[in-house]
Amino acid sequence: MINQKQSIQNFWKENLDQISSFLEEQDQEIDDIKVSLSLFCRDYDKPFYTDSDLTLMLSHSLFSVGNEKKAYMFLKKDKIYKSNAKIWIQSFSRIKNFNLLFPFISNGLISIDFFSGLRNDIMIALNLDKLSINEDEYHEIVIYKMLYLTINHLCDCWDFNSGDINFAIKGLRSQKLTKIFAFNNSSYANEIYEFIENIFEKNKVKYGWEHAPKLLIF
Repeated sequence: MINQKQSIQNFWKENLDQISSFLEEQDQEIDDIKVSLSLFCRDYDKPFYTDSDLTLMLSHSLFSVGNEKKAYMFLKKDKIYKSNAKIWIQSFSRIKNFNLLFPFISNGLISIDFFSGLRNDIMIALNLDKLSINEDEYHEIVIYKMLYLTINHLCDCWDFNSGDINFAIKGLRSQKLTKIFAFNNSSYANEIYEFIENIFEKNKVKYGWEHAPKLLIF
């Protein structure tokens, strides 16, 4: 009789083995992490993981056990994360609940980006064009509710208590939003900006941060 759970775990373990196939020698620390991650992938409520998903989880796990060098090595091998590998490593220590934040990173709603004008600052981006909205939910109230829940969830998972984090708002002119705010084209972008700014200010008070992130629009 086929053990379905074991088969699923083996499937993800094989994928993780493939990601680490560039290693010249067996690494027990990485092998142990891959076993743990294969169990996580088997039991977590997500239908599929890309290679980049697995790489990010593997890198974060290595960082969590104190191996920053190996964590960085894996990110530099990934087609999505390699350009911002250094910034992700800087950010891992700020993320308080990686597992809770991971789905938002996986679907592209939350990302880390680079902007030359920021020097050494970290830039977190909220990609509004990645909002999952059903056709029958196209309404301004839905957008504001989703923004409220997403930003508060991000604040629960990310420590913003420093002055080197910028928060970029992307996709304000995406097709979804322009359709929803069709009768408010002149000001909805400013209203969303102020709405997000207000949520961060409330979380600054709630968590006693010295700084709230600086907001940018892209």
